[in-house]
Amino acid sequence: MVIDNVYIGSRIRELRKGKKMTQFELASKLNISQQTLSRYENGSTQISYAELIRLVELFKIPIEYFFGMEIQEVSDDEIRLVSYYRSLNSSMQGKALSIVKLLSDDN
Repeated sequence: MVIDNVYIGSRIRELRKGKKMTQFELASKLNISQQTLSRYENGSTQISYAELIRLVELFKIPIEYFFGMEIQEVSDDEIRLVSYYRSLNSSMQGKALSIVKLLSDDN
């Protein structure tokens, strides 16, 4: 897969503007300079994986968003399920998976 800096930059800009944030505000949240964010947004500088992860966490979006991949909306309930699952020990995770599988087979 070829990394398209311009496309990724446009997606960053869309996210920022969607949240009505200035470049300065987003750059501050990411602990980078406004100039660096501007370079990311115009595609002149490739963003690092670590910075992409920070954007994913900040905006609560899947990383696929930055690569133009088809993404399926994740509901709040699904996010809660994952959070609950992760809080279980490994033995309980196995049991939880079994229960969910049984419930899904009923449909």
